[in-house]
Amino acid sequence: MLLDAWSATAGLPAYVTTTVAEVTGTPARTSAEWVKSNKQAFVRA
Repeated sequence: MLLDAWSATAGLPAYVTTTVAEVTGTPARTSAEWVKSNKQAFVRA
């Protein structure tokens, strides 16, 4: 069922909302921005 829902949206633009900014007061970040900000959490000491 989930795969059917995903396949129905293939080739269509992503559904984007402003929910993160509305709830947190700051704009959402990209995955790349998040990784850059949190890379130390994944580095072995």
